[in-house]
Amino acid sequence: MLRVIVSMLAAVSIAVVPSTAWAGWNQPSGGPLDVVPAANAASSSLANVAGVPYAAWAESSGGRFQIFVNRLEGTTWVRVGGSLNVDPTDDATFPDIASVAGVPYVAWVEEPAAGHALLLVDRFVAGAWIDWTTVGGSLNVNSAQDASSPTIASVGGAPVVVWQELNGAVFQIRFGRFNGTNWQALGGPLNVDPTQNATFADPARIAVGGVPYVTWQEAN
Repeated sequence: MLRVIVSMLAAVSIAVVPSTAWAGWNQPSGGPLDVVPAANAASSSLANVAGVPYAAWAESSGGRFQIFVNRLEGTTWVRVGGSLNVDPTDDATFPDIASVAGVPYVAWVEEPAAGHALLLVDRFVAGAWIDWTTVGGSLNVNSAQDASSPTIASVGGAPVVVWQELNGAVFQIRFGRFNGTNWQALGGPLNVDPTQNATFADPARIAVGGVPYVTWQEAN
């Protein structure tokens, strides 16, 4: 079993240490994961997909942040597809990657130059990223409001996403599940008081017995 930690400044790096040793951290493959090592990287995420480490991150490319994914093959990081951005001229941030039934899924937020930040999800199947904008569309409860800080997980073999979304006055915590065709919002906002601001300082969600649990911080 490997313990994995991600550290990031201007580049994405990953270090691992065998749980039986704890002698020190080392990189499984030398150098950063960035497409362009000199570019700025941000918002990295890591997942175990069928026993293989997958890393997702946002990287500045052509003046805009784009989402990329690598997987570790032996001692080499290999690019998984190209940029996930629906539009490479838009800024994309907050990537989060998870394994659902052995398939990598990535949730992220993409903001058009003229518009609001939309929450999107892709999955990687048969060598290509499948863009759900043609299936379930964005997860925003209101596409005229900004979404941010998504986290994605597998619950009962289905992808679920929790995120924060502005309702025009305050941020609310939202939860959605993909039913195979569309994204379904499960209930209303999770806020104890929907009139109070709720955000993720460090989003946390787990599944226990097929039941999702979510933590957040909320003003009172």
